[in-house]
Amino acid sequence: MLNFSMNFEELQGLLSHATAVTSDSALKEADKTIVFMIKEEGESLIAAKNSDLMARVTFTPELVKEGGSIQVNSSELSKILSTFTGLSRTKVDSVEFRENNAKVQVIVHESGIDEESDAYGGNTSYSLDNIKIKERLLNDISVEFDEANAETVSTAELDIILGALMPVMDNKKGVNNNLIHFAEDMVFVMDTRGQVFYKNVLPEVFGNSSFRYTSIAYMRKMIETSNHLLVVISGNKFAIRSEDGMVEAFINNIPVRFNYKPTLEGITKQNGVILDRAFLKDIIRRLAFTGADPTLAIKEDGVHITTSDFARVVPILQAKGDIFGVEFKVKTSLLSSMIIGEDSVMSPNLFMYLEKGRRVGYQLTISDDSGAFLSNTMVS
Repeated sequence: MLNFSMNFEELQGLLSHATAVTSDSALKEADKTIVFMIKEEGESLIAAKNSDLMARVTFTPELVKEGGSIQVNSSELSKILSTFTGLSRTKVDSVEFRENNAKVQVIVHESGIDEESDAYGGNTSYSLDNIKIKERLLNDISVEFDEANAETVSTAELDIILGALMPVMDNKKGVNNNLIHFAEDMVFVMDTRGQVFYKNVLPEVFGNSSFRYTSIAYMRKMIETSNHLLVVISGNKFAIRSEDGMVEAFINNIPVRFNYKPTLEGITKQNGVILDRAFLKDIIRRLAFTGADPTLAIKEDGVHITTSDFARVVPILQAKGDIFGVEFKVKTSLLSSMIIGEDSVMSPNLFMYLEKGRRVGYQLTISDDSGAFLSNTMVS
C-alpha cells in the first residue's frame, strides 16, 4: 500500500494549490479533497477539483517506499499542518503518508531545534479517511494539455486586468458579479449596480470566455509562478499551464452571454470633469469612515462632496460641456468600486462623465485618459 514522505514546506505549497481550488463557497466540506498520485519513479502529482475547475501540480516526493493513489480531505490535512508552524522546541523533518485500508496515516516526524531540545523530537500521528477515488475524477485528472495549439499570454498583462476587476467581483455563486467575462474587445464584470469594463489586450484565446471567482483566483495564483502562461481551449475546457509545466488548470469554458455592446454604445462623454485620482480616493476613504453616502454637486470651484456630517471640495482640473450645477447622490462603496486598478499603473487623471437619464437621474461614467477602463452606473 502507498507509503511516501515529503518535505514539510513543499507539502504546504502543494496543499495551498488544493485549498485555493476547494475554497469554492458552493463546495460541501466533505467534497474539499486532495488527490495524491504517487509514482515510485518519475514525477508524481496532486490534484483538486470543484464544479468549475480542476488543478494539478507535478512534484517529486522526498522518499517513495510504495506508490499508489489516495484521496483525503484537504481542509483536515491543512488544519493538521497549520499546528506545526511557529514551533518553539522542534522542527519538522518530514511528513509521511501511509495507506492503511480505509485510513491514511499522516505521520509528522520532528527533531529538536538544537541539542538542548533533542529530547522533544518524535513523531505525531494522525488518521484521515481514505476517500475512494471515483472513476470520473480519475478521468478528469488524466486529461491531456494540448500544448501544440496553445497560445502564450504575458502574466503581467493578465495580472493588471485581473487585479483591476477582481475587487468588484463577488465570491458567492448565483450573482452576476461572480463572473468575469472576456469578450473580443473588452473584459468586464456586471451586476445590478453597474458595469466595469477593461480593454482586452490579451491573445485571441481570451476572446469569448466567462469564469467564476474561484477560477479567477486560481488563475492569479498561477500568475505568481511564471512570466508567461500557455493557454488553449480544448473542447469545453479552458486549459492553462505554467511556464515550467509543473502547474496546470482546466476550467469549464462558459461563452460570454451578456450583450454588453449596447451599454458601451449608449455612453456619451459630452459632459464631464477631470479630477485627481489619488486625492478623490483619499476623500472616499474618509467618507467610508463616516458610514454615510454623499451627495456630489459639481460647481465652478470644484466637486462638493457632502453628507450631514461631512464636507469637502475636490478641485476640478478641467471641465467640458454642460456640467456645472449637476447634483446627485451615490453610495460610497459604489463610487469606490468604480475607480479600478492600482494607482501605480493607472493614470493620475480621473474622468467623470454625467449624462441625463432617459427618465430620471444621471448616467455616471468613470474613466481616465488612457481609455483602458470604463465604469458605468445610474445615480439620482
